Amino acid sequence: MKKINIFSFLLTFLIFATLNLSAATITVTTSADAGAGSLRDALAVAVAGDDIVFAAATDGVPIVLTSGSITIPVGVTITGNGAGITIIDGNALDRSLELDLSPLEIHYHIHKNIE
Repeated sequence: MKKINIFSFLLTFLIFATLNLSAATITVTTSADAGAGSLRDALAVAVAGDDIVFAAATDGVPIVLTSGSITIPVGVTITGNGAGITIIDGNALDRSLELDLSPLEIHYHIHKNIE
């Protein structure tokens, strides 16, 4: 009985250790709506557990969503550089952010121009 409990513990530990190792920090390097280094690009490659952050080059320059709404994947954290510093402009879209039904964390940014 003891061997099964130890085996179960080790298996559980390895699964959680693997999940934590796969988490990545993805940096948005441009305020462009699309293309390499954009928020849209970062969200396209992000998976659960990843954290999306913003380079200083994006500070104060709104990311205007000109090619439609963006979808935030399950379990992805988006951390801006501060209110009024990281700005996502919805460009008057009906739905600028589409959220998968999941826990979502968005910190330190302004989302504006939403209808």
